[in-house]
Amino acid sequence: MTKIIKVDLGERTYPIIIQPGILGRIGDTLRRKALSVKRNEPSNRFIIITDNNVASLYLNKVIVSLKRTGFKSLYKILPAGETQKSLATANKIYDFLVKHKIERNDIIIALGGGVVGDLAGFVAGTYKRGLGLIQVPTSLIAQADSSIGGKTAVNLDSGKNLVGLFYQPELVLIDPLLLKSLPEKEFCNGMAEVIKTALIKDKKLFEMLRDKHKEIINLNQNVLETILARAIRIKVNIIEQDEKDTKGQRILLNYGHTIGHILEASEKYKHYKHGEAISIGMMFSAKIAQRMKLIGYDFVKTQSELLKMYHLPTMLKKRINLSEMLRFLHQDKKIQEGRISEVLPNRIGSASIYNVPLSIIRNAFIE
Repeated sequence: MTKIIKVDLGERTYPIIIQPGILGRIGDTLRRKALSVKRNEPSNRFIIITDNNVASLYLNKVIVSLKRTGFKSLYKILPAGETQKSLATANKIYDFLVKHKIERNDIIIALGGGVVGDLAGFVAGTYKRGLGLIQVPTSLIAQADSSIGGKTAVNLDSGKNLVGLFYQPELVLIDPLLLKSLPEKEFCNGMAEVIKTALIKDKKLFEMLRDKHKEIINLNQNVLETILARAIRIKVNIIEQDEKDTKGQRILLNYGHTIGHILEASEKYKHYKHGEAISIGMMFSAKIAQRMKLIGYDFVKTQSELLKMYHLPTMLKKRINLSEMLRFLHQDKKIQEGRISEVLPNRIGSASIYNVPLSIIRNAFIE
């Protein structure tokens, strides 16, 4: 069954189409959409940016579908992994676009997980001051979270997502059947973002994740599509209220991300997958909220139990380098006057933003 969720942002409005099997029909879908929102004329040429893991599974299917419907396509295959989300890799893509004389009415297709989506979005938003962008997320993290909302960025050595821009796609195409190709560990990694969404905004979604966790891990298609659509609608509602993170709403989506991003960056993206880092980050945040008497131990225990149902870590895997962690903490974009805007839970399905002294965050690393 096809679900269409509209992201209502005025001139930047676009649809998210959730449809099993849509990847193999991508050409037909794009032909119907015409995709002329950002250009004077519809494009007839697509540039597919993907990584070697995704390319081996899906690239040919996309190329064949585009060709069958009369579209031209080029592709750039990158090595897989978070280390590719860099200015150096963006520069390689720019060179590729220059070499092939890409014009402003051409469209980039981001075919992959969160790294590909962020990187391709960054390139689309900056090359010739903006190419068209279509997100085709292939991982659960990307389908439920990172492909939606227009946040694009690359990492610097000093921190994650420090260089970027808000650049909305023209279309997001989600094929839930692609999740069947994910190893269970990678699928559970993606569930961290879905759990985050439930914890901050939707008690009913939390209960579904708890009560139907076996069906979800076993990829029951009906249940999976239901929780996916529910998580996406929550994110879309927040984006519509606060597209560019200036009104204090969108930051709610960062629950667990302050510590999570620091863990990823300080370990040079080698020891923690994104979802694992966010899972540990949520536990840090819950314990900080408990120390600040915003919640009781019951919340911490309940959150931990749900994360463990999806085989996500709830404590550090290895001893941390405290000085490195603190160095990355001080690079965080949300710090002002020795305090950091941190998302902390009030109860299941509700969270708020608090100005937390950096000393409390530092103590959380030590204890």
